[in-house]
Amino acid sequence: MPDLSDVLKGLSLEQEVACTDPGNILLTACPGSGKTRTLTRRLAYQAFQKPFSQKLNIAITYTNRAAEEIMNRLTDMDVDLANIWTGTIHQFCMRFIIRPYAMYSNRLSKGYTIIDEFVKSEYGKRFAKELGINLNYYDNPFQYSDVVNKYEQTLTEKKEIDFEMILRFSDELLEHCPFICANIASTVNSILVDEFQDTNELQYTILARIFKKNKAISIMFVGDTNQAIYGSLGGVAKCKIELDSLFETTFQEMALTGCYRSTQRLVDLYSNFEVSKISAYSVAEIKNITGTIS
Repeated sequence: MPDLSDVLKGLSLEQEVACTDPGNILLTACPGSGKTRTLTRRLAYQAFQKPFSQKLNIAITYTNRAAEEIMNRLTDMDVDLANIWTGTIHQFCMRFIIRPYAMYSNRLSKGYTIIDEFVKSEYGKRFAKELGINLNYYDNPFQYSDVVNKYEQTLTEKKEIDFEMILRFSDELLEHCPFICANIASTVNSILVDEFQDTNELQYTILARIFKKNKAISIMFVGDTNQAIYGSLGGVAKCKIELDSLFETTFQEMALTGCYRSTQRLVDLYSNFEVSKISAYSVAEIKNITGTIS
Protein backbone atom coordinates (compact mmCIF):
# COMPACT_ATOMS: atom_id res chain seq x y z
CA MET A 1 0.00 0.00 0.00
CA PRO A 2 1.47 3.38 -0.99
CA ASP A 3 1.66 6.19 1.52
CA LEU A 4 -0.21 9.46 1.09
CA SER A 5 2.68 11.19 -0.66
CA ASP A 6 2.70 8.44 -3.31
CA VAL A 7 -1.03 8.84 -3.94
CA LEU A 8 -0.70 12.58 -4.55
CA LYS A 9 2.73 12.54 -6.20
CA GLY A 10 3.01 14.42 -9.47
CA LEU A 11 -0.46 15.96 -9.37
CA SER A 12 -1.10 19.56 -10.35
CA LEU A 13 -2.71 21.83 -7.76
CA GLU A 14 -6.08 21.51 -9.52
CA GLN A 15 -5.82 17.74 -9.55
CA GLU A 16 -4.68 17.50 -5.94
CA VAL A 17 -7.56 19.67 -4.67
CA ALA A 18 -10.05 17.54 -6.63
CA CYS A 19 -8.53 14.39 -5.10
CA THR A 20 -8.43 15.52 -1.49
CA ASP A 21 -11.44 17.80 -0.99
CA PRO A 22 -13.88 16.06 1.36
CA GLY A 23 -16.99 17.65 -0.16
CA ASN A 24 -19.29 16.62 -2.98
CA ILE A 25 -17.84 17.78 -6.27
CA LEU A 26 -18.92 18.52 -9.83
CA LEU A 27 -15.61 18.43 -11.71
CA THR A 28 -15.34 19.70 -15.27
CA ALA A 29 -12.26 18.37 -17.05
CA CYS A 30 -11.12 19.68 -20.41
CA PRO A 31 -9.62 17.21 -22.92
CA GLY A 32 -6.14 16.05 -21.95
CA SER A 33 -6.35 17.45 -18.42
CA GLY A 34 -5.68 14.19 -16.59
CA LYS A 35 -9.29 13.31 -15.82
CA THR A 36 -8.72 9.57 -15.45
CA ARG A 37 -5.57 10.19 -13.44
CA THR A 38 -7.45 12.48 -11.06
CA LEU A 39 -10.39 10.11 -10.69
CA THR A 40 -8.03 7.20 -10.01
CA ARG A 41 -6.02 9.13 -7.43
CA ARG A 42 -9.18 10.33 -5.65
CA LEU A 43 -10.36 6.72 -5.49
CA ALA A 44 -7.00 5.71 -4.02
CA TYR A 45 -7.09 8.67 -1.62
CA GLN A 46 -10.55 7.70 -0.38
CA ALA A 47 -9.38 4.13 0.21
CA PHE A 48 -6.23 5.40 1.94
CA GLN A 49 -8.24 7.57 4.33
CA LYS A 50 -10.09 4.55 5.72
CA PRO A 51 -7.86 1.56 5.02
CA PHE A 52 -9.60 -0.78 7.48
CA SER A 53 -13.16 0.17 6.58
CA GLN A 54 -15.39 -2.41 4.92
CA LYS A 55 -17.29 0.37 3.15
CA LEU A 56 -16.74 0.57 -0.58
CA ASN A 57 -15.30 3.34 -2.71
CA ILE A 58 -17.12 3.05 -6.02
CA ALA A 59 -16.26 4.36 -9.48
CA ILE A 60 -19.07 4.29 -12.06
CA THR A 61 -17.60 4.34 -15.58
CA TYR A 62 -19.19 4.58 -19.01
CA THR A 63 -17.38 1.55 -20.43
CA ASN A 64 -15.81 -1.69 -19.23
CA ARG A 65 -12.53 -0.54 -20.73
CA ALA A 66 -12.50 2.60 -18.56
CA ALA A 67 -13.16 0.51 -15.45
CA GLU A 68 -10.31 -1.83 -16.34
CA GLU A 69 -7.98 1.13 -16.93
CA ILE A 70 -8.73 2.53 -13.47
CA MET A 71 -8.17 -0.84 -11.79
CA ASN A 72 -4.92 -1.36 -13.70
CA ARG A 73 -3.64 2.04 -12.60
CA LEU A 74 -4.56 1.30 -8.98
CA THR A 75 -2.80 -2.05 -9.20
CA ASP A 76 0.31 -0.38 -10.64
CA MET A 77 0.25 1.96 -7.63
CA ASP A 78 0.04 -1.06 -5.31
CA VAL A 79 -3.25 0.18 -3.87
CA ASP A 80 -5.20 -2.31 -1.76
CA LEU A 81 -8.35 -3.03 -3.78
CA ALA A 82 -10.31 -4.66 -0.94
CA ASN A 83 -12.65 -1.69 -0.49
CA ILE A 84 -12.71 -0.47 -4.12
CA TRP A 85 -15.24 -1.38 -6.82
CA THR A 86 -15.33 -0.10 -10.41
CA GLY A 87 -17.72 -0.83 -13.26
CA THR A 88 -20.51 0.50 -15.46
CA ILE A 89 -23.88 1.56 -14.08
CA HIS A 90 -25.40 -1.65 -15.43
CA GLN A 91 -22.79 -3.73 -13.62
CA PHE A 92 -23.40 -1.71 -10.47
CA CYS A 93 -27.14 -2.34 -10.65
CA MET A 94 -26.65 -6.06 -11.22
CA ARG A 95 -24.07 -6.41 -8.45
CA PHE A 96 -25.74 -4.33 -5.75
CA ILE A 97 -29.46 -4.27 -6.60
CA ILE A 98 -30.82 -6.97 -8.89
CA ARG A 99 -28.80 -10.05 -7.90
CA PRO A 100 -29.29 -9.63 -4.14
CA TYR A 101 -32.85 -8.26 -4.27
CA ALA A 102 -34.55 -9.76 -7.37
CA MET A 103 -36.82 -11.73 -5.01
CA TYR A 104 -38.69 -8.49 -4.28
CA SER A 105 -39.61 -7.96 -7.96
CA ASN A 106 -42.60 -9.79 -9.43
CA ARG A 107 -40.93 -9.65 -12.83
CA LEU A 108 -37.54 -10.97 -11.70
CA SER A 109 -38.30 -13.21 -8.74
CA LYS A 110 -38.81 -16.36 -10.82
CA GLY A 111 -35.57 -15.95 -12.73
CA TYR A 112 -34.26 -13.91 -15.63
CA THR A 113 -31.76 -14.00 -18.49
CA ILE A 114 -30.00 -10.89 -19.80
CA ILE A 115 -30.03 -10.38 -23.56
CA ASP A 116 -27.53 -8.18 -25.41
CA GLU A 117 -28.12 -5.48 -28.01
CA PHE A 118 -27.72 -7.93 -30.91
CA VAL A 119 -30.52 -10.17 -29.63
CA LYS A 120 -32.70 -7.13 -28.99
CA SER A 121 -32.11 -5.92 -32.55
CA GLU A 122 -32.98 -9.33 -33.99
CA TYR A 123 -36.19 -9.42 -31.96
CA GLY A 124 -37.12 -5.99 -33.24
CA LYS A 125 -36.57 -6.87 -36.90
CA ARG A 126 -38.43 -10.17 -36.52
CA PHE A 127 -41.43 -8.61 -34.83
CA ALA A 128 -41.61 -5.82 -37.41
CA LYS A 129 -41.69 -8.42 -40.17
CA GLU A 130 -44.39 -10.44 -38.40
CA LEU A 131 -46.47 -7.27 -38.00
CA GLY A 132 -46.12 -6.37 -41.68
CA ILE A 133 -43.94 -3.32 -41.06
CA ASN A 134 -41.46 -2.65 -43.86
CA LEU A 135 -38.15 -1.36 -42.49
CA ASN A 136 -35.46 0.52 -44.35
CA TYR A 137 -31.85 -0.33 -43.49
CA TYR A 138 -31.54 2.51 -40.96
CA ASP A 139 -35.02 2.25 -39.46
CA ASN A 140 -35.37 1.53 -35.76
CA PRO A 141 -38.10 -1.10 -35.32
CA PHE A 142 -38.69 0.10 -31.77
CA GLN A 143 -40.12 3.39 -33.03
CA TYR A 144 -43.33 1.42 -33.59
CA SER A 145 -45.48 0.86 -30.51
CA ASP A 146 -46.74 -2.51 -31.77
CA VAL A 147 -43.16 -3.78 -31.97
CA VAL A 148 -42.43 -2.48 -28.48
CA ASN A 149 -45.53 -4.15 -27.06
CA LYS A 150 -44.71 -7.48 -28.68
CA TYR A 151 -41.10 -7.19 -27.54
CA GLU A 152 -42.08 -6.51 -23.93
CA GLN A 153 -44.58 -9.37 -23.97
CA THR A 154 -42.05 -11.81 -25.42
CA LEU A 155 -39.37 -10.91 -22.90
CA THR A 156 -41.83 -11.32 -20.05
CA GLU A 157 -42.89 -14.76 -21.32
CA LYS A 158 -39.28 -15.88 -21.81
CA LYS A 159 -38.07 -14.31 -18.53
CA GLU A 160 -35.55 -12.11 -20.35
CA ILE A 161 -34.41 -8.55 -19.70
CA ASP A 162 -32.30 -6.15 -21.74
CA PHE A 163 -29.79 -3.53 -20.59
CA GLU A 164 -32.39 -0.75 -20.35
CA MET A 165 -34.56 -2.98 -18.19
CA ILE A 166 -31.67 -3.51 -15.79
CA LEU A 167 -31.91 0.19 -14.96
CA ARG A 168 -35.70 0.28 -14.94
CA PHE A 169 -36.13 -2.68 -12.60
CA SER A 170 -33.31 -1.43 -10.38
CA ASP A 171 -35.05 1.91 -9.99
CA GLU A 172 -38.38 0.21 -9.28
CA LEU A 173 -36.79 -1.93 -6.58
CA LEU A 174 -35.23 1.11 -4.93
CA GLU A 175 -38.47 3.08 -5.13
CA HIS A 176 -40.76 0.37 -3.77
CA CYS A 177 -38.34 -1.14 -1.25
CA PRO A 178 -36.60 1.79 0.53
CA PHE A 179 -34.74 -0.64 2.78
CA ILE A 180 -32.71 -1.70 -0.29
CA CYS A 181 -31.48 1.88 -0.67
CA ALA A 182 -30.59 1.98 3.01
CA ASN A 183 -28.78 -1.36 2.87
CA ILE A 184 -26.66 -0.32 -0.11
CA ALA A 185 -25.99 3.17 1.24
CA SER A 186 -24.72 1.74 4.52
CA THR A 187 -21.98 -0.14 2.64
CA VAL A 188 -20.67 2.84 0.61
CA ASN A 189 -18.02 5.39 1.55
CA SER A 190 -17.70 7.26 -1.76
CA ILE A 191 -19.05 7.30 -5.31
CA LEU A 192 -17.22 8.72 -8.33
CA VAL A 193 -19.10 9.01 -11.62
CA ASP A 194 -17.01 9.28 -14.78
CA GLU A 195 -18.27 10.95 -17.99
CA PHE A 196 -21.29 12.40 -16.20
CA GLN A 197 -22.34 14.20 -19.39
CA ASP A 198 -23.37 10.80 -20.82
CA THR A 199 -25.39 9.77 -17.75
CA ASN A 200 -29.13 9.44 -18.32
CA GLU A 201 -31.97 10.52 -16.06
CA LEU A 202 -32.64 7.05 -14.66
CA GLN A 203 -28.98 6.58 -13.73
CA TYR A 204 -28.94 9.90 -11.87
CA THR A 205 -32.13 8.89 -10.06
CA ILE A 206 -30.75 5.51 -8.97
CA LEU A 207 -27.62 7.09 -7.50
CA ALA A 208 -29.62 9.87 -5.85
CA ARG A 209 -31.96 7.40 -4.16
CA ILE A 210 -28.97 5.64 -2.60
CA PHE A 211 -27.10 8.81 -1.66
CA LYS A 212 -30.09 10.36 0.11
CA LYS A 213 -30.18 7.37 2.48
CA ASN A 214 -26.65 8.17 3.64
CA LYS A 215 -25.46 11.72 3.01
CA ALA A 216 -22.14 10.89 4.62
CA ILE A 217 -21.24 9.35 1.27
CA SER A 218 -18.73 11.46 -0.66
CA ILE A 219 -19.86 11.82 -4.28
CA MET A 220 -18.13 13.33 -7.30
CA PHE A 221 -19.25 13.72 -10.90
CA VAL A 222 -16.46 14.08 -13.47
CA GLY A 223 -16.77 14.96 -17.12
CA ASP A 224 -17.05 17.69 -19.72
CA THR A 225 -20.28 19.01 -21.24
CA ASN A 226 -18.27 19.91 -24.34
CA GLN A 227 -17.63 16.22 -24.94
CA ALA A 228 -21.27 15.13 -24.63
CA ILE A 229 -21.95 12.88 -27.63
CA TYR A 230 -24.70 10.58 -26.38
CA GLY A 231 -27.59 13.02 -26.05
CA SER A 232 -29.53 10.96 -28.60
CA LEU A 233 -29.20 8.00 -26.22
CA GLY A 234 -30.47 9.97 -23.25
CA GLY A 235 -27.22 11.42 -21.92
CA VAL A 236 -27.80 14.54 -19.81
CA ALA A 237 -25.08 16.86 -18.47
CA LYS A 238 -26.73 18.11 -15.30
CA CYS A 239 -25.56 21.41 -13.88
CA LYS A 240 -24.81 22.14 -10.22
CA ILE A 241 -28.30 23.48 -9.47
CA GLU A 242 -29.91 20.34 -10.89
CA LEU A 243 -27.58 18.04 -8.96
CA ASP A 244 -28.09 20.01 -5.74
CA SER A 245 -31.84 19.58 -6.11
CA LEU A 246 -31.83 15.92 -7.10
CA PHE A 247 -29.33 14.77 -4.46
CA GLU A 248 -30.55 17.24 -1.83
CA THR A 249 -27.02 18.37 -1.03
CA THR A 250 -24.54 21.04 -2.16
CA PHE A 251 -21.97 20.33 -4.85
CA GLN A 252 -18.78 22.32 -5.26
CA GLU A 253 -17.86 23.22 -8.83
CA MET A 254 -14.24 22.59 -9.77
CA ALA A 255 -12.36 22.37 -13.05
CA LEU A 256 -9.26 20.83 -14.56
CA THR A 257 -8.16 23.46 -17.07
CA GLY A 258 -4.56 22.47 -17.83
CA CYS A 259 -4.25 20.43 -21.04
CA TYR A 260 -1.24 18.10 -21.10
CA ARG A 261 -1.93 16.74 -24.57
CA SER A 262 -2.10 19.62 -27.07
CA THR A 263 -0.40 22.79 -28.20
CA GLN A 264 -1.80 26.17 -27.12
CA ARG A 265 -2.75 26.82 -30.73
CA LEU A 266 -4.94 23.71 -30.77
CA VAL A 267 -6.47 24.55 -27.38
CA ASP A 268 -7.33 28.04 -28.69
CA LEU A 269 -9.00 26.50 -31.74
CA TYR A 270 -10.95 24.09 -29.52
CA SER A 271 -12.22 26.97 -27.39
CA ASN A 272 -14.19 28.29 -30.38
CA PHE A 273 -16.36 25.17 -30.30
CA GLU A 274 -16.99 24.94 -26.55
CA VAL A 275 -20.59 24.85 -25.37
CA SER A 276 -19.44 25.66 -21.82
CA LYS A 277 -16.37 27.86 -21.42
CA ILE A 278 -13.77 26.47 -19.00
CA SER A 279 -10.71 28.60 -19.89
CA ALA A 280 -8.48 25.67 -20.84
CA TYR A 281 -4.80 26.29 -21.51
CA SER A 282 -1.89 24.11 -22.55
CA VAL A 283 0.66 22.92 -19.99
CA ALA A 284 2.20 20.37 -22.36
CA GLU A 285 5.89 20.34 -23.22
CA ILE A 286 4.83 21.05 -26.81
CA LYS A 287 2.58 23.96 -25.85
CA ASN A 288 4.52 26.56 -27.85
CA ILE A 289 4.91 24.49 -31.00
CA THR A 290 2.86 25.91 -33.87
CA GLY A 291 2.16 22.63 -35.60
CA THR A 292 -0.23 22.07 -38.49
CA ILE A 293 -4.01 21.93 -38.08
CA SER A 294 -5.91 20.26 -40.89
